[in-house]
Amino acid sequence: MRFRRGLGLNASDEALARAANADNDAEREFGVPLTDDELSELLRRDQVIRDDAPTARKTVVDSFGGHMLSGVWMDNIGGGLLTVAVTGSPQAVREKLAKVVDHPTRLRVVVRPHSIVALEQIVTDLRAAASKDGRNLSGMRLDERTNRIQVATTDDIEETRRWIAETVGAGAPVDVEPGEVAPVGTKSNNSPPLRGGQRIDSLDGWTCTSGFTARGPNGYYVLTAGHCSKADVYWDQVGTPIGIADRSDVTGTDVLRIPVIVGTALTNEVTLAYTTGLDAYARYQTITSSQASSSDFVGQVSCITGQNFSDLRCGEIITRSFDVSVRDSDGRLVSYTNGREVDADCSGGDSGGPALRSGQARGIVSVKVARPTANDTCVYVHIDSAMSQIGVTDVLVAGPVLET
Repeated sequence: MRFRRGLGLNASDEALARAANADNDAEREFGVPLTDDELSELLRRDQVIRDDAPTARKTVVDSFGGHMLSGVWMDNIGGGLLTVAVTGSPQAVREKLAKVVDHPTRLRVVVRPHSIVALEQIVTDLRAAASKDGRNLSGMRLDERTNRIQVATTDDIEETRRWIAETVGAGAPVDVEPGEVAPVGTKSNNSPPLRGGQRIDSLDGWTCTSGFTARGPNGYYVLTAGHCSKADVYWDQVGTPIGIADRSDVTGTDVLRIPVIVGTALTNEVTLAYTTGLDAYARYQTITSSQASSSDFVGQVSCITGQNFSDLRCGEIITRSFDVSVRDSDGRLVSYTNGREVDADCSGGDSGGPALRSGQARGIVSVKVARPTANDTCVYVHIDSAMSQIGVTDVLVAGPVLET
């Protein structure tokens, strides 16, 4: 129901019944039943994002300057329109974009007072001041659609508002809400080979979820969240040895790499569901590509999975710029500014799990944002920047099974 409402789909009992009776690939694509028309519409929105969103963003910046761009997103509630927000000259921008996009009838240009550059500077100033003043701003969302910054904190709300006004000005576009950002750190092992979406355990007692198998300069790796452990810790896939982690980064990203023991089988699959017993079965999604970090947009649907999931959980990307600053179990500061917040929940043990969509690797599950007055959400670090920082060249897309 949360998925349907978030994407602007009919949430009536009749619509749910029609979706349940449909014979299509909706559950494989989005983790929920959809009617044929709904599935076609969501796939069409995907196509509009792929075709036009990068072009629209680049055209505004190149033709009008970075100070003009306030955001680019898919407006799912508004019927699937690609929305470009600018700080001025909307008619000129609309005329320019209509000539270069593939789907001009799906394009809308709106005006917002603050550019993304200006909002990012406010986040930077708040983070620096919070560190100096000892403030707990564990999560900050740069919301392109509202053109505001939303701060989640466990500190006193009114006192935090006063401090923000003193720090960045009383008129700054910043909202404060109660909320806690916490690392979340699967399924039982059904059998080797190594793959994403599986429960993995460390020798020092921590449980996380494997993200993807990957290739690097010195062989193959399993990727998971950096806050799951420091380097030099041994990991296994519930009895199947993986190896000893050799790198764990929690600054600028949140990713850990585990070199796979030579001779171990691994595959480019991600486990979506698994049951035991006489009727045991497993369902996988094969990873065939990896998303570039510049190719995702607010309003695009991403999915996550982890040890607490029986399948995919999907939702729209709320922001591409979620700022995280929180301590892990080892006392290290997990900090980055470009987290992807998705409208889906995750829980302890899901850390490191894959973010994906339709066979495309998109990220590594990092933290849960718990809000007493709103839906809990999940944040993942993008796979592109994570691989670059951790020294991995590419997610494994060849298969079905490779021997290292």
